[in-house]
Amino acid sequence: MAARQTLTLRQLEDSRARLEFQSRHDALTGLGNRRQLHLTLDARLRGPVGTGLLIVDLDDFRFVNEALGHRAGDTFLQRTAATLRSEAAALNGECFHLSADEFVVIVPAARDEQLGVAGEALLHALRAPVTLEGQVLNITASVGAALAPAAGLLDSAGLLRRADLAMKEAKRTGRNALRLFDPLRDDAAAARRVTIETRLRGAAERGELQLHYQPQLERGGQRVHFEALLRWQDAQLGAVSPAEFVPVAEGAGLMVDLDRWVIAQACRQLAGWRAAGRPWQVAVNISPPNLVRPDFLPFLLRTLRQHGLPHAALSLEVTERLLIENEAQARQTLQALMDLSIEVAVDDFGVGQSSLSSLLRLPISVLKVDRAFVTELTGDRADGQAAFKVVQAVVGLGRALNLRVVAEGWKPRSRRNCCGNSAWTPCRGTGSAGPRRPTRWPAPCRPGRYRLEPRRPPPALPDLPWRWLTCPRVV
Repeated sequence: MAARQTLTLRQLEDSRARLEFQSRHDALTGLGNRRQLHLTLDARLRGPVGTGLLIVDLDDFRFVNEALGHRAGDTFLQRTAATLRSEAAALNGECFHLSADEFVVIVPAARDEQLGVAGEALLHALRAPVTLEGQVLNITASVGAALAPAAGLLDSAGLLRRADLAMKEAKRTGRNALRLFDPLRDDAAAARRVTIETRLRGAAERGELQLHYQPQLERGGQRVHFEALLRWQDAQLGAVSPAEFVPVAEGAGLMVDLDRWVIAQACRQLAGWRAAGRPWQVAVNISPPNLVRPDFLPFLLRTLRQHGLPHAALSLEVTERLLIENEAQARQTLQALMDLSIEVAVDDFGVGQSSLSSLLRLPISVLKVDRAFVTELTGDRADGQAAFKVVQAVVGLGRALNLRVVAEGWKPRSRRNCCGNSAWTPCRGTGSAGPRRPTRWPAPCRPGRYRLEPRRPPPALPDLPWRWLTCPRVV
């Protein structure tokens, strides 16, 4: 009887120990989980040895799940965990699985240099190709690192926050990199992001958002199109660049509302121009998540109908990211837009993950060459000739696929310095006139050398400072 009771108590203790282990460890990888991380990190922060913490976030890991399935994704995570566990052990550290594609490594470190060496070792190990179901995968990682200050000055949550801010900086500046926490940079950036998100949520209601319109000239200057560009003038922050507030809006889930505000305002402006006898076309930028929403197309058609506009009055611009991330979902929407005579352009072509095969499959009508190539035409002769060859190749690609080409930042004088007219005849350019408010706009220019002049304004309104612009001649 006593032996049986002893066996039962031992089984209970084993079960309790097993449950305690499971509560502190990840079932998929066997690594310590978030709870175990905080217990271990708090103990280390109380010790005499300096502590460094590294957050490892896999770049675009979701593509593995989407392409090969979740079972393959789990296998990849297990292999990544084994790699990081081995590297952590070599550094006298420990490894933990924080979330789906995020790992944490704790190492002994007293100086930033030691922490940097540890971070580079982790990055180097993760760059090795992984073969999975016959596919060779090259998944990189972004690593953020933070060094614990003197004992007692920071708890585990505070140190994790610092490493997470550094990791997000690595993501923001290109990924596949290591960033050490910098209080002057990361704390200030985090505070500004929070302020931007808070202020942006009420910007439309406060009347702080505006649309400026960038003219786009057809070859020969026969027609003028415009691209609607969102601008934000905040009462507290002043003018906030789209390069700064758009990523914040994407992360906060605000882009759908912003896109719809832009579409509504652009359609209202188009209706006003058409009532004044100016049948122009306006292009608006659409974020990829918005374009693939099932309610996007009904909203777009409803807004056009509300303002009495033909479908062709509005065109849409999407980034190359849509071609890579949402090709299957986007194809149906893009085809519906084309069937409705709504043009679709691929924006900033050539600087992202360009997919030429996607250009063959997706129904689009315009390619916009990124200004990074066009502005190089004004550089030294070697850079200018290289840039010209790239742009010439894109023009040829557009011609072969029956697509129009728009050269962003194109200036005719730089064109004459580097290339002949014939290569540019299929192009449309943004010219030298910058984006303006839609108060008064010039009439379309005609072939030859003309000055773009606004209609004569009322006395109370100032003249617009239009610069001389040469329209490319038809050859």
